[in-house]
Amino acid sequence: MYLNCHSFFSFKYGTLSPEDLLLQASAFGIPCLALTDINNTSGIADFVRLAPVHGIKPIAGIDFRNGNTQQFVGLAKNNEGFFELNNLLTHHLHEGSPVPARAPEMAHVFVVYPLHNAPRAATLRHYEYVGVRPHEAGRLRFSEWARHPHKLVMLAPVTFRDKAGFNTHRLLRAMDHNTLLSKLDAAEQALPNEVMQPLPVLQHIYEALPGIVRNTQQLMEQCSIDLAFGKNKNKTCFTG
Repeated sequence: MYLNCHSFFSFKYGTLSPEDLLLQASAFGIPCLALTDINNTSGIADFVRLAPVHGIKPIAGIDFRNGNTQQFVGLAKNNEGFFELNNLLTHHLHEGSPVPARAPEMAHVFVVYPLHNAPRAATLRHYEYVGVRPHEAGRLRFSEWARHPHKLVMLAPVTFRDKAGFNTHRLLRAMDHNTLLSKLDAAEQALPNEVMQPLPVLQHIYEALPGIVRNTQQLMEQCSIDLAFGKNKNKTCFTG
């Protein structure tokens, strides 16, 4: 049920290893998990390799950001989708260009926009959704999105384990901005609630939004990734 998990491959932001995320998810009875590091996919291989060991279905994705501003989260439906996401990320990293607020068209990817940065409902493509954070769930009934419940999914980021992890995260953010911890802008750090919680607790948070749990489950059920570990991926023939 977690579509936006960060590991320490979200450099100077995340604090957990991919295996730490899997261990915590297993302890909480979470059956499926998406690793979406910020502008990075370096942790995906270990995440996908270790997930079955912990009885968890892995989903590969990327949290596309400009600085600390989340533009959208891309989730690969399959290996082709993982290629599309990496291709998009590579383009922006090589060009040094900012990530657009609107994701380009992709054939094998789900796109989740944060509520504060979502396009108009009428313009959403069939594979695009709007993510609702835990602190936004209670007041969403006063938003236009209350009229489009089929487009809402849970977007509960996971960045650290506990309060100590949050403090480590803040130190990393201060280092990234070359500033004193006391001068770190709150907008440049994660919220203190970006921790994983047991599934019943998460479902209780979103109980005011009927259907959002089902939407999230259905999205995750359509995603898969297979990196075929143990198979030789090098060419064996170099001629016709």
